[in-house]
Amino acid sequence: MKKKIVILIISIAIVFVFIEMFFSILFLVQENLNNWQEDSNVYVFDPLLGWRGNSNISKYIRNFEKKFKVDSDSFGFRENSNNVLFNNKKIFIFGDSFVWGVGVDNDKTISAFLERMTNYEVKNYGMIGYGTDQEYLLLRSINDNSNVIIIMFYINDLRDIDNDNINNPYPCKPKFIVKSDSLFLTNYPVGVKKNNTEIKNKFVDIRNLGWKYHVSNLLKKMLYKSAIYRIIISYLQYTSFGKWLYKKNLMEIPEFMTPEWDLANKEQIKYPLIIFDFLVSKIKKESEKRNAQLLFFIIPHEFQYQKSLKDKMLKLNKLYGYENNIDETMDMVSKILEMKSVKYIYPIKKFEDEDNKAPLTFRFDKHLNERGNKLAADLILKEITE
Repeated sequence: MKKKIVILIISIAIVFVFIEMFFSILFLVQENLNNWQEDSNVYVFDPLLGWRGNSNISKYIRNFEKKFKVDSDSFGFRENSNNVLFNNKKIFIFGDSFVWGVGVDNDKTISAFLERMTNYEVKNYGMIGYGTDQEYLLLRSINDNSNVIIIMFYINDLRDIDNDNINNPYPCKPKFIVKSDSLFLTNYPVGVKKNNTEIKNKFVDIRNLGWKYHVSNLLKKMLYKSAIYRIIISYLQYTSFGKWLYKKNLMEIPEFMTPEWDLANKEQIKYPLIIFDFLVSKIKKESEKRNAQLLFFIIPHEFQYQKSLKDKMLKLNKLYGYENNIDETMDMVSKILEMKSVKYIYPIKKFEDEDNKAPLTFRFDKHLNERGNKLAADLILKEITE
């Protein structure tokens, strides 16, 4: 009997080790594939914008979910790969990775769909990581006119506006500040990272938090080395037991409460909204100078229209008292556009209805998939032809 128990325990331990190894390797592969931007050579340094697309590349890129083809023109922007007979009209579309088209081939981007629908020449001026400030600077630098200028806005653009990235891991960029009721461009030409001695004082001093904190923190770090524990926690964080683990410092802060996801912090968002207000005026003026129709497209955040994420937000609110302010922030963005008499689309209901039929984003990477890009192009076409 004892021998059977020992054999059972050993068997369970072996199975556990194999499962742990499998998921550890899977997570490692996922992490490496999700860092494709660093090794893909799709962008290069630019002294005005911080970075821009690399010119004349043609390559396949694989992230964790998808393999997709990227082709760029001589200026570094993604081509639409359409065989379209243009009708002498142009659309410029600006934005970040949503416009650039993470996860989709060139002919499945928003600009490519729009080009086939209109027979306009649609220029995809999207670039991974751009904020509205960089989009304005790019627009201003283009020595060409268009009939329509479209600015795709996503809530993390406000965070991008508020940073020059000198003190964080992202590539450095220019940053606008308000001085004497005017915009001034700082970190231009774009500078380099500061050294660690200038940054280290930003870290929290944990020396006086007591022995219990240090013990629990050490145990937490050990537990989080286990892939199985991390998988279990990803479900437990939305339960009362997960809340207990969090209080005992045995679980990290729930995923969607981290700064990366908590984009609409009330205090942090005020100043970027002021900068955004100025930028909208600048973009409007630039569009009028080119005699172009201006349209903003506010891309709804996935927390606003994906049922599974909305349910998680409700659980986080119930368990931790967490409230995200995405709706409130997006409404403030809308009001700025209304006050400037700028036409915009903010299609939460349409995104929700369509996402309930079939996902508009990739599963793990919340960029729009082919279906989501097609929907965005449909909505833009309806707006610019009315």
